[in-house]
Amino acid sequence: MWLHNETMLAVAQKRWTYVYDNKGTELHCLKRLSDVMRLEFLPYHYLLVGSSKTSFLHWLDVSVGKLVQSTLTRRGPIDVMCQNPSNAIIHCGHGNGTVSLWSPTVKKPLVSMLCYGNPVRSVAVEQTGNFMATVGADRIVKVWDLRNYGELHRLKVPYSTSHMVFSQRGLLACSMGTFIRVYKDICKLSSAEPYMIHNCKEVVTDLRFCPFEDVLGVGHRTGYCNLLIPGSGEANIDAFESNPFQSLQQRREMEVHSLLDKIQPELITLDPQAVTNLDRDYEAEKLQNKVKFLFSKMPKSNQVEKKTAKNKQAIRNQQQREVLRKKRDIRLELQNMGILKQKSKKVQTMADTVVNREDVEEVEDQQVQWYYCLCGELALISEKPLDRLPLRPRDRARVLDNEKGTYKTFSKPNETVYLSRSEGVEVQCRLECKQCSAIMFYYSPDRPDILFLVDKAVVSSDQLSTAKASGPDVVGRSAVGYDGDVDGSGPSSTTKKVMITKMVKSGGKFGSVTVSTIDEEEEELEAKEIAASYSNNAIVVEKQMRRKGMLNRRGAEQFVEAERLKKEHRRGTLLDSDN
Repeated sequence: MWLHNETMLAVAQKRWTYVYDNKGTELHCLKRLSDVMRLEFLPYHYLLVGSSKTSFLHWLDVSVGKLVQSTLTRRGPIDVMCQNPSNAIIHCGHGNGTVSLWSPTVKKPLVSMLCYGNPVRSVAVEQTGNFMATVGADRIVKVWDLRNYGELHRLKVPYSTSHMVFSQRGLLACSMGTFIRVYKDICKLSSAEPYMIHNCKEVVTDLRFCPFEDVLGVGHRTGYCNLLIPGSGEANIDAFESNPFQSLQQRREMEVHSLLDKIQPELITLDPQAVTNLDRDYEAEKLQNKVKFLFSKMPKSNQVEKKTAKNKQAIRNQQQREVLRKKRDIRLELQNMGILKQKSKKVQTMADTVVNREDVEEVEDQQVQWYYCLCGELALISEKPLDRLPLRPRDRARVLDNEKGTYKTFSKPNETVYLSRSEGVEVQCRLECKQCSAIMFYYSPDRPDILFLVDKAVVSSDQLSTAKASGPDVVGRSAVGYDGDVDGSGPSSTTKKVMITKMVKSGGKFGSVTVSTIDEEEEELEAKEIAASYSNNAIVVEKQMRRKGMLNRRGAEQFVEAERLKKEHRRGTLLDSDN
């Protein structure tokens, strides 16, 4: 088996596996790959795969000489093996008539297909990775669609087949004793007529198509021969992928580039496009943690441990500033995502404003509301409680209109339902929960921007935690048997009251009113910092004065007595006129 280029090849001998160069010099002896029957090389992963008589599958990284994985299949000796060129999955044929698909990251087969009631003789996978050809001891060649693992068609051959291989253009070559048959378009047509037939007059032991050439290499008991198969090789050569005319310098550079672009074994999966998918559950959990951190309380002062009070206060203030900075960044991010509304602020100086007591209003500052499905999956993020949303009288569904509020839903499409009403047919495109597939929302195809929340389909976080603490069967009762608090209007709605001051500017006949809000945490932190700095400065000044002798107990008492005498003997006042 050739490795990453034509200078190295691996040979599985009776006991161990050896690596030779193109001159026949032995380079390595791989004792970990013992009793190997078949070899395959994955060029994009630099993995040498071997199947042994002891039912083991070995993956060896030839770039570092490390054994990546050894998997025990428990299905007897593995003498039938090939690779899928599109995703690097190993296909193995077994004596019980099954074909199993293996990856180095999983100890069990990814897929196990029952193809025959007798042993599998050979397996081959087409270049695109969509079709697989198998042959059993009953001389039946079957073509399978690997996208749904279904049989496309079958073909009865006259002789027992020992080896099969696909070319770059989809031609299938089969060895039947001393004969070789080549079938064209076997993945598309169920034609029993072969494209070419050749008699080697010797028992064939192996077959391989030469890439980018119309040549089929045949190995038999007495030697080796080449067959010309027109239309088998790819005519368009990609020099960046495989250049048969490369020079020595180009070969060295390509070897370095391929090592830098080596794919890790952990990325070998059935679907090679799975690495491009987004983990939406992780994104939803990350978003939930950000919102919880945004509305969390500031860290307590006793959490900071330092030796001196001055260092304590400095570290505490620095920690609080970092928390406020993170909250400010999260608030801006959520506003850009559309989860929080961005409020416009009007700056006005205190010299131009007049504040009255009657202008101070008490309003409710509503936090972001989180609602979950009965299974515990996050379903809705709303800036308003559900009891403040419009109600549809027909089925008591809540209306979610993005023009009148900000909402974020987490669901997936379910089905389209047609309901018979008195005024006509109502079309509902329903959305279900991502985890339990329960119906959560629906919308009309005419107005997809307006969603309707199914009545009693979600619960608040407090209700969900209470139900989980009470038992698994209480979650259903809390949502079905509860009438008034499912929408968050009861104790579960978390609201707080803040004071907003109206700044009224008298500008003549027509006045202007500006409503200004401040961040209470930042204002409180600034006041604490100012007070702490004053107290620390006073302590430092007092200690320095005591150290220099400028301040002592007697001097302080004299100063207090002098101040008292000054107050008693005031001059130039009407109070002293009687004296």
